[in-house]
Amino acid sequence: MKFIVEPSTLRGKAKIPGSKSNTTRAVVVATLAEGESIIRNPLPSWDCLSTVEVYKGYGAEVVSLDKDKWIIHGSSENPTLPKDVLNTGNSGTTTYMAIATASLIGEGYTVITGDHQIRRRPSGPLLEAIKDLGGEAFSVRGNGSQPVVIRGPISGGKTKLPGINSQWLSPLLINTPLAPKDTEIYVENLQEQPYIRMTLGWLKRVGLEYREENMETFYLKGGQRPKSFDYEIPSDWESACFPIIGAAITDSDITLYGLDTNDYQGDKVVIDILKDMGADIEVKNNGKDGIRIKGGKTFRGIEIDCSDISDAPPILA
Repeated sequence: MKFIVEPSTLRGKAKIPGSKSNTTRAVVVATLAEGESIIRNPLPSWDCLSTVEVYKGYGAEVVSLDKDKWIIHGSSENPTLPKDVLNTGNSGTTTYMAIATASLIGEGYTVITGDHQIRRRPSGPLLEAIKDLGGEAFSVRGNGSQPVVIRGPISGGKTKLPGINSQWLSPLLINTPLAPKDTEIYVENLQEQPYIRMTLGWLKRVGLEYREENMETFYLKGGQRPKSFDYEIPSDWESACFPIIGAAITDSDITLYGLDTNDYQGDKVVIDILKDMGADIEVKNNGKDGIRIKGGKTFRGIEIDCSDISDAPPILA
Protein backbone atom coordinates (compact mmCIF):
# COMPACT_ATOMS: atom_id res chain seq x y z
CA MET A 1 0.00 0.00 0.00
CA LYS A 2 1.36 3.42 -0.94
CA PHE A 3 0.18 6.80 0.38
CA ILE A 4 1.15 9.95 -1.49
CA VAL A 5 0.89 13.22 0.43
CA GLU A 6 1.22 16.46 -1.51
CA PRO A 7 1.46 20.06 -0.23
CA SER A 8 -2.03 21.35 0.40
CA THR A 9 -4.13 23.66 2.56
CA LEU A 10 -7.31 23.27 4.57
CA ARG A 11 -10.40 25.42 4.04
CA GLY A 12 -13.94 25.29 5.40
CA LYS A 13 -15.95 24.27 8.45
CA ALA A 14 -16.46 20.97 10.24
CA LYS A 15 -18.03 19.51 13.38
CA ILE A 16 -15.73 17.33 15.47
CA PRO A 17 -17.17 13.90 16.45
CA GLY A 18 -18.05 13.06 20.05
CA SER A 19 -15.50 12.27 22.74
CA LYS A 20 -14.40 8.63 22.97
CA SER A 21 -13.56 8.92 26.67
CA ASN A 22 -16.96 10.40 27.50
CA THR A 23 -18.84 7.92 25.32
CA THR A 24 -17.16 4.98 27.04
CA ARG A 25 -17.96 6.33 30.50
CA ALA A 26 -21.55 7.00 29.44
CA VAL A 27 -22.08 3.37 28.37
CA VAL A 28 -20.64 2.05 31.64
CA VAL A 29 -22.70 4.39 33.82
CA ALA A 30 -25.87 3.71 31.80
CA THR A 31 -25.43 -0.02 32.44
CA LEU A 32 -25.02 0.50 36.19
CA ALA A 33 -27.95 2.95 36.37
CA GLU A 34 -31.57 2.02 36.84
CA GLY A 35 -33.90 2.84 33.95
CA GLU A 36 -33.33 4.34 30.52
CA SER A 37 -30.34 6.53 29.69
CA ILE A 38 -29.91 8.51 26.47
CA ILE A 39 -26.44 9.19 25.07
CA ARG A 40 -26.55 11.92 22.43
CA ASN A 41 -23.74 12.59 19.93
CA PRO A 42 -21.93 9.30 20.82
CA LEU A 43 -18.74 8.32 19.04
CA PRO A 44 -19.41 5.06 17.12
CA SER A 45 -15.73 4.08 17.10
CA TRP A 46 -14.54 0.49 17.43
CA ASP A 47 -13.51 1.13 21.04
CA CYS A 48 -16.89 2.56 22.03
CA LEU A 49 -18.80 -0.18 20.24
CA SER A 50 -16.57 -2.66 22.06
CA THR A 51 -17.74 -1.10 25.35
CA VAL A 52 -21.36 -1.58 24.27
CA GLU A 53 -20.82 -5.26 23.43
CA VAL A 54 -18.95 -5.95 26.67
CA TYR A 55 -21.58 -4.26 28.83
CA LYS A 56 -24.37 -6.12 27.11
CA GLY A 57 -22.70 -9.07 28.78
CA TYR A 58 -23.28 -7.35 32.13
CA GLY A 59 -26.99 -6.93 31.47
CA ALA A 60 -27.24 -3.68 29.53
CA GLU A 61 -30.25 -3.64 27.18
CA VAL A 62 -29.37 -1.65 24.08
CA VAL A 63 -32.59 -0.14 22.75
CA SER A 64 -31.01 1.98 20.03
CA LEU A 65 -27.62 2.58 18.44
CA ASP A 66 -28.66 5.33 16.04
CA LYS A 67 -26.00 7.61 14.59
CA ASP A 68 -26.91 10.56 16.80
CA LYS A 69 -28.43 8.82 19.83
CA TRP A 70 -27.85 5.65 21.81
CA ILE A 71 -30.50 4.43 24.28
CA ILE A 72 -29.49 1.96 27.00
CA HIS A 73 -31.51 0.36 29.79
CA GLY A 74 -29.41 -0.50 32.83
CA SER A 75 -29.26 -3.93 34.41
CA SER A 76 -32.24 -4.60 36.66
CA GLU A 77 -30.19 -4.70 39.86
CA ASN A 78 -26.42 -5.12 40.00
CA PRO A 79 -24.52 -6.21 36.88
CA THR A 80 -25.24 -9.79 35.81
CA LEU A 81 -22.65 -12.54 35.38
CA PRO A 82 -21.58 -12.74 31.70
CA LYS A 83 -22.46 -15.96 29.91
CA ASP A 84 -19.18 -15.99 27.99
CA VAL A 85 -15.65 -14.60 28.05
CA LEU A 86 -15.66 -10.82 27.58
CA ASN A 87 -13.43 -9.66 24.73
CA THR A 88 -12.65 -5.95 24.87
CA GLY A 89 -10.91 -5.85 21.48
CA ASN A 90 -8.30 -3.10 21.43
CA SER A 91 -9.90 -0.84 24.05
CA GLY A 92 -7.81 -0.33 27.18
CA THR A 93 -10.44 1.85 28.85
CA THR A 94 -13.11 -0.80 28.27
CA THR A 95 -10.80 -3.48 29.66
CA TYR A 96 -10.17 -1.67 32.93
CA MET A 97 -13.81 -0.61 33.33
CA ALA A 98 -14.93 -4.20 32.73
CA ILE A 99 -12.49 -5.50 35.36
CA ALA A 100 -13.92 -3.17 38.01
CA THR A 101 -17.54 -3.92 37.06
CA ALA A 102 -16.86 -7.67 37.31
CA SER A 103 -15.82 -7.13 40.93
CA LEU A 104 -19.42 -6.21 41.80
CA ILE A 105 -20.71 -9.67 40.84
CA GLY A 106 -20.86 -12.25 43.61
CA GLU A 107 -21.75 -15.44 41.79
CA GLY A 108 -19.32 -17.14 39.43
CA TYR A 109 -16.17 -15.85 37.71
CA THR A 110 -15.82 -13.29 34.93
CA VAL A 111 -13.04 -13.81 32.36
CA ILE A 112 -11.82 -10.75 30.45
CA THR A 113 -9.40 -10.68 27.52
CA GLY A 114 -8.66 -8.62 24.41
CA ASP A 115 -6.49 -8.49 21.30
CA HIS A 116 -2.71 -9.02 21.26
CA GLN A 117 -2.04 -5.45 22.46
CA ILE A 118 -4.56 -5.60 25.30
CA ARG A 119 -3.05 -8.91 26.41
CA ARG A 120 0.20 -7.02 27.05
CA ARG A 121 -1.29 -4.06 28.93
CA PRO A 122 -0.67 -4.10 32.68
CA SER A 123 -3.62 -4.49 35.05
CA GLY A 124 -1.75 -5.59 38.17
CA PRO A 125 -2.42 -2.50 40.35
CA LEU A 126 -6.14 -2.64 39.56
CA LEU A 127 -6.28 -6.37 40.35
CA GLU A 128 -4.51 -5.75 43.68
CA ALA A 129 -6.98 -2.97 44.51
CA ILE A 130 -9.92 -5.31 43.89
CA LYS A 131 -8.39 -7.84 46.28
CA ASP A 132 -7.89 -5.09 48.88
CA LEU A 133 -11.62 -4.30 48.63
CA GLY A 134 -12.72 -7.90 49.17
CA GLY A 135 -12.84 -9.43 45.68
CA GLU A 136 -10.85 -12.10 43.89
CA ALA A 137 -8.69 -11.10 40.93
CA PHE A 138 -5.80 -12.73 39.12
CA SER A 139 -4.03 -12.82 35.79
CA VAL A 140 -4.26 -16.17 34.00
CA ARG A 141 -0.58 -16.02 32.97
CA GLY A 142 0.54 -14.57 36.29
CA ASN A 143 2.02 -11.46 34.64
CA GLY A 144 -0.60 -8.91 35.68
CA SER A 145 -2.00 -8.66 32.15
CA GLN A 146 -5.00 -10.07 30.34
CA PRO A 147 -6.62 -12.57 30.31
CA VAL A 148 -7.79 -11.93 33.87
CA VAL A 149 -10.34 -13.64 36.10
CA ILE A 150 -12.49 -11.66 38.52
CA ARG A 151 -14.98 -12.61 41.21
CA GLY A 152 -16.75 -10.35 43.67
CA PRO A 153 -18.49 -8.93 45.33
CA ILE A 154 -16.19 -6.27 46.69
CA SER A 155 -17.43 -4.88 49.98
CA GLY A 156 -15.48 -1.59 50.12
CA GLY A 157 -12.59 -0.56 52.34
CA LYS A 158 -9.19 1.01 51.66
CA THR A 159 -6.75 0.59 48.80
CA LYS A 160 -3.99 2.46 46.98
CA LEU A 161 -2.87 2.88 43.39
CA PRO A 162 0.19 4.25 41.62
CA GLY A 163 -0.73 7.43 39.76
CA ILE A 164 1.07 6.64 36.52
CA ASN A 165 -2.09 5.38 34.79
CA SER A 166 -5.42 7.13 35.40
CA GLN A 167 -7.22 4.21 33.72
CA TRP A 168 -6.78 2.15 36.88
CA LEU A 169 -8.47 4.80 39.04
CA SER A 170 -11.47 5.80 36.91
CA PRO A 171 -13.04 2.29 36.95
CA LEU A 172 -12.88 2.19 40.76
CA LEU A 173 -14.40 5.67 41.06
CA ILE A 174 -17.37 4.63 38.91
CA ASN A 175 -17.95 1.12 40.31
CA THR A 176 -17.09 1.22 44.03
CA PRO A 177 -20.10 3.37 44.97
CA LEU A 178 -22.18 0.23 44.28
CA ALA A 179 -20.26 -1.71 46.96
CA PRO A 180 -22.14 -1.98 50.29
CA LYS A 181 -19.49 -0.13 52.33
CA ASP A 182 -17.55 3.09 51.80
CA THR A 183 -14.32 3.01 49.81
CA GLU A 184 -11.16 5.08 50.29
CA ILE A 185 -8.54 5.18 47.51
CA TYR A 186 -5.11 6.74 47.91
CA VAL A 187 -3.23 7.58 44.70
CA GLU A 188 0.44 8.50 44.65
CA ASN A 189 1.50 11.23 42.17
CA LEU A 190 -1.60 11.10 39.97
CA GLN A 191 -0.92 11.75 36.27
CA GLU A 192 -3.48 12.49 33.54
CA GLN A 193 -5.67 14.38 36.00
CA PRO A 194 -8.10 15.74 33.36
CA TYR A 195 -9.33 12.18 32.76
CA ILE A 196 -10.07 11.82 36.47
CA ARG A 197 -11.87 15.16 36.54
CA MET A 198 -13.95 13.88 33.63
CA THR A 199 -14.82 10.76 35.64
CA LEU A 200 -15.71 12.83 38.71
CA GLY A 201 -17.89 14.95 36.45
CA TRP A 202 -19.83 11.82 35.58
CA LEU A 203 -20.23 10.96 39.26
CA LYS A 204 -21.74 14.40 39.85
CA ARG A 205 -23.96 14.09 36.78
CA VAL A 206 -25.60 10.87 37.99
CA GLY A 207 -25.81 11.76 41.67
CA LEU A 208 -23.02 9.61 43.14
CA GLU A 209 -21.55 11.02 46.37
CA TYR A 210 -17.80 11.30 46.69
CA ARG A 211 -15.09 13.48 48.18
CA GLU A 212 -11.53 14.05 47.04
CA GLU A 213 -8.54 15.70 48.68
CA ASN A 214 -5.84 17.25 46.49
CA MET A 215 -6.48 14.66 43.74
CA GLU A 216 -4.69 12.25 46.05
CA THR A 217 -7.29 10.65 48.30
CA PHE A 218 -10.78 9.73 47.09
CA TYR A 219 -13.71 8.79 49.33
CA LEU A 220 -16.67 6.99 47.76
CA LYS A 221 -19.87 6.42 49.74
CA GLY A 222 -21.11 2.83 49.52
CA GLY A 223 -24.61 1.55 48.81
CA GLN A 224 -25.27 3.94 45.95
CA ARG A 225 -26.52 3.53 42.41
CA PRO A 226 -26.21 6.06 39.57
CA LYS A 227 -29.28 7.77 38.19
CA SER A 228 -30.22 7.39 34.55
CA PHE A 229 -29.40 10.38 32.37
CA ASP A 230 -29.95 12.21 29.09
CA TYR A 231 -26.65 13.76 28.05
CA GLU A 232 -25.00 15.09 24.90
CA ILE A 233 -21.41 13.95 24.53
CA PRO A 234 -19.06 16.90 23.87
CA SER A 235 -16.83 16.81 20.82
CA ASP A 236 -13.48 15.07 21.13
CA TRP A 237 -10.50 17.35 21.74
CA GLU A 238 -8.06 14.53 21.01
CA SER A 239 -9.51 14.13 17.51
CA ALA A 240 -9.63 17.90 17.06
CA CYS A 241 -5.87 18.20 17.64
CA PHE A 242 -5.17 16.89 14.13
CA PRO A 243 -7.11 19.47 12.06
CA ILE A 244 -6.20 22.24 14.53
CA ILE A 245 -2.47 21.59 14.21
CA GLY A 246 -2.75 20.76 10.52
CA ALA A 247 -4.30 24.15 9.86
CA ALA A 248 -1.93 26.01 12.17
CA ILE A 249 1.25 24.77 10.45
CA THR A 250 -0.01 25.34 6.88
CA ASP A 251 -1.49 28.26 4.98
CA SER A 252 -5.02 27.24 6.00
CA ASP A 253 -8.23 28.75 7.39
CA ILE A 254 -10.77 26.47 9.10
CA THR A 255 -13.51 26.70 11.71
CA LEU A 256 -14.35 23.76 13.96
CA TYR A 257 -17.61 23.27 15.85
CA GLY A 258 -18.80 21.16 18.79
CA LEU A 259 -15.78 21.83 21.03
CA ASP A 260 -16.06 23.33 24.51
CA THR A 261 -13.08 24.87 26.30
CA ASN A 262 -14.92 24.35 29.62
CA ASP A 263 -14.99 20.58 29.13
CA TYR A 264 -12.82 18.33 31.32
CA GLN A 265 -10.83 16.91 28.39
CA GLY A 266 -7.14 17.64 28.85
CA ASP A 267 -6.25 17.94 25.16
CA LYS A 268 -8.07 21.27 24.99
CA VAL A 269 -4.80 22.79 26.24
CA VAL A 270 -3.46 22.38 22.68
CA ILE A 271 -5.15 25.71 21.93
CA ASP A 272 -3.07 27.51 24.58
CA ILE A 273 0.08 25.65 23.51
CA LEU A 274 -0.31 26.72 19.89
CA LYS A 275 -1.10 30.30 20.88
CA ASP A 276 2.08 30.38 22.97
CA MET A 277 3.96 29.23 19.87
CA GLY A 278 2.47 32.06 17.81
CA ALA A 279 -0.59 30.49 16.16
CA ASP A 280 -3.60 32.59 15.12
CA ILE A 281 -6.58 30.96 16.85
CA GLU A 282 -9.91 32.58 17.70
CA VAL A 283 -12.17 30.86 20.24
CA LYS A 284 -15.75 32.10 20.06
CA ASN A 285 -17.96 31.74 23.16
CA ASN A 286 -15.76 29.03 24.72
CA GLY A 287 -15.88 27.17 21.42
CA LYS A 288 -19.67 26.89 21.29
CA ASP A 289 -19.76 29.29 18.33
CA GLY A 290 -16.71 27.78 16.70
CA ILE A 291 -12.93 27.83 16.89
CA ARG A 292 -11.18 29.44 13.91
CA ILE A 293 -7.59 28.51 13.06
CA LYS A 294 -5.66 30.55 10.51
CA GLY A 295 -2.26 29.22 9.50
CA GLY A 296 0.78 30.72 7.85
CA LYS A 297 2.30 32.16 11.03
CA THR A 298 5.90 31.83 12.17
CA PHE A 299 6.17 29.56 15.21
CA ARG A 300 8.60 29.78 18.10
CA GLY A 301 9.82 26.86 20.19
CA ILE A 302 8.52 26.40 23.74
CA GLU A 303 8.72 23.81 26.50
CA ILE A 304 5.55 21.69 26.78
CA ASP A 305 4.48 19.64 29.82
CA CYS A 306 2.54 16.62 28.50
CA SER A 307 1.96 14.84 31.82
CA ASP A 308 -1.80 15.48 31.60
CA ILE A 309 -2.12 14.98 27.83
CA SER A 310 -0.60 11.57 27.21
CA ASP A 311 -2.11 11.19 23.72
CA ALA A 312 -1.03 14.58 22.36
CA PRO A 313 2.81 14.34 22.10
CA PRO A 314 2.89 12.61 18.66
CA ILE A 315 0.86 15.31 16.90
CA LEU A 316 2.48 18.11 18.93
CA ALA A 317 5.89 16.83 17.84
